[in-house]
Amino acid sequence: MSVKFKFNEDAIKEAALQAAKEKAKTMTFDVECPHCHASINIPEGESVCPVCGDKVNLHLNFGF
Repeated sequence: MSVKFKFNEDAIKEAALQAAKEKAKTMTFDVECPHCHASINIPEGESVCPVCGDKVNLHLNFGF
């Protein structure tokens, strides 16, 4: 006896992408400030570097 399943791969990828984006909203990331090159820890989106005070825009690009 064999069982075959059909999966909608596009729907699975989209669900995984949305889950990753939602999780990223609650996390912070270690990055280098593009202005003063200090190591900083910021969330995704627009932040202010705690060292130099310049704006840093962190954009995450998820690809599967």
